[in-house]
Amino acid sequence: MSCKHPVYAFRKLYAYLRRQGKSWNHKKVYRVYKLLNMNKKRRSKRWLPTREKQPLEQQTP
Repeated sequence: MSCKHPVYAFRKLYAYLRRQGKSWNHKKVYRVYKLLNMNKKRRSKRWLPTREKQPLEQQTP
């Protein structure tokens, strides 16, 4: 599983395992998830600089 989908988030991986019929609870899955060093750092959202508002210009016909 980890080779096929190396960047699966924990919740997605947990749901995948539950669908496969495993009856593990989330604590056990998270413990193994951490042992395999699959917990990656989250990327922070890039913020755009603030825009200066300008009035709309009307086109002349």
